Amino acid sequence: MKTIKYISLLLIAILGLSSCQDDDYEVGTPFNKVEGVMGDWSVKSVLLMNEAGEQMDITSYFDFATFKINFKDDNTFEVTGNAPDFIGMATGTWSLDDAEAPMTVLLKNGDAKSQFGLVAPPRKGTNLKIKYVRMVGDEAIATYIYELSQN
Repeated sequence: MKTIKYISLLLIAILGLSSCQDDDYEVGTPFNKVEGVMGDWSVKSVLLMNEAGEQMDITSYFDFATFKINFKDDNTFEVTGNAPDFIGMATGTWSLDDAEAPMTVLLKNGDAKSQFGLVAPPRKGTNLKIKYVRMVGDEAIATYIYELSQN
């Protein structure tokens, strides 16, 4: 009986030691979110989502083929092409609400302002997903999610 106890304790010790892993890993350099927004972008897709959470791909209902937006490194932007005007202005300045943990892209031209929420943090080399919430008074009636691909 003593032998079984010792063998059991030895097995438990071996299992306990073998389950330990080296948890050291490199996180890497944090990516620059501002650089993740900069560049020329085209519309890849547009989803319309109602407040019940139902989604519909509306990309094919509009001609986004020539739409381009260029977020320049001097924090200006320019919209070109013939597409539905979802930006609200053709030129102006852009900024992020927070350079380290952005939630919103802010566009401005004089008194005109547009605000787009970020669906995911912007990262160079990935598509940019922004959303616009359409309001009537204080009530949100629809959300448009634009997926932009870099040219």
